[in-house]
Formats: sequence, structure tokens, C-alpha cells
Amino acid sequence: MKYYSEQLDKLFESEEALNEAEAKAKAEAEEKARKAQETRTEAKELEESFKARNAALKKYNEEFVEARNTYNKAVREARKVFEETVTKITAEKDEAVNALSRALKDFEKKHPEGYRTTLRDGDNVLTVSGGGNTNTELYKDYFNSLKFADDLFDGMLDLLRR
Repeated sequence: MKYYSEQLDKLFESEEALNEAEAKAKAEAEEKARKAQETRTEAKELEESFKARNAALKKYNEEFVEARNTYNKAVREARKVFEETVTKITAEKDEAVNALSRALKDFEKKHPEGYRTTLRDGDNVLTVSGGGNTNTELYKDYFNSLKFADDLFDGMLDLLRR
């Protein structure tokens, strides 16, 4: 006699073989369902991780842009303060250089007979002398060197401002 399994749509030689095959098929189906559920659960965890990564990237991008804008604003403000300070101290320096130049010219005019004097300020020493003429040739090299240093300093400042 043959035994037919409706679950498996198959014929078997004995009832025992039929029951064994159906039990095995049922266990395989349960294992397959368990694995499918496990895969769905893992996929859901993966999706949550994906969403968390995207949220972190979005937050990073927003905060990075905000930090960059704050930095750029601070740099612009610092540059403005720097340039204002340089403009101010350059004007003060220029006034002092021009005042010395005027004082030396006045001194030369007051002493047409000739002079020699040494000016000291700490480690800075300048000796000036005149031979009884009103020509300022003695000072031209000195003031040309000051102008060269001043031009060099201004050139470096221009580079910093770019």
C-alpha cells in the first residue's frame, strides 16, 4: 500500500516514511521562516544604522558650515583690526620720521657755521654733522635708507593684506 502526503504532494512506501518526511519538511519550513525573520530583523537594524549615519553626516555638514562661517567672520574682523592698527602705527611712525627730518633741517639752518652732534636713544645712535653748508647731502643716505626700510615694510604689509 502507498501513502500519499497532501503537504508534500508525494507518495511514500510507509506511514512512517510519510510522517518522517512531513516532520522534516515542517522543521525545514520553520528554520527557513526563522532565518527570514532574523534577516528582516538584521536588515531593520542595518537601516537604523544607515539612518543614524545620515543624521550624523547632516549634523556634521551643518555644524561644519557654521564653524567655517564663524571662522571666516573672525578672520575678516581680525584682518580689519590688523589693517586699522597698521594704518594708525604707520601714520605715527611717518609723523615721527618727518618730525626728525624737519628738526634736522631746522638744526642745520640754525648752525650754518658747522656742527657735529650724536643722538642717542638706548642702543640707537645717530651722529650728524655739517660743514657749514646748507646742503643736506649728509642726511640723504640716512633718509634714503629709512625710506627703503619703510617701503620694504609697506610692501610686506601689502602682501599680508592679500
